[in-house]
Amino acid sequence: MEENAMFKDNLIALRKRAGLSQEQLANTLGICKSVSKYELGTAAPDLARLAELKDFFHVTYDELLGESSQHVSKSTNITNGLITIQSVVNGSIVQMSGFKVANTSGFGHKKA
Repeated sequence: MEENAMFKDNLIALRKRAGLSQEQLANTLGICKSVSKYELGTAAPDLARLAELKDFFHVTYDELLGESSQHVSKSTNITNGLITIQSVVNGSIVQMSGFKVANTSGFGHKKA
């Protein structure tokens, strides 16, 4: 049951991140009231539906079924020359090192 709790929390977060209501997502995927049942934890999708949800949100099965995205920091962290960035689109996390922080004021503006 814990796995279903993670799925329903992740589905809610992904749907909201996409700016969709339950009804909009259900209509887009052609699954009527199933989205509501998935989010309540009273029903679970079959493998074909999981694949469809994974592809729709552009996430992996781990991201869809795994640890709730609520436990992952959504902020950008810079520590000791290491930056951690989480995508607001699909929640993926990237760490980069060996960079310099620069002043970007005026970036993209032509000087007169």
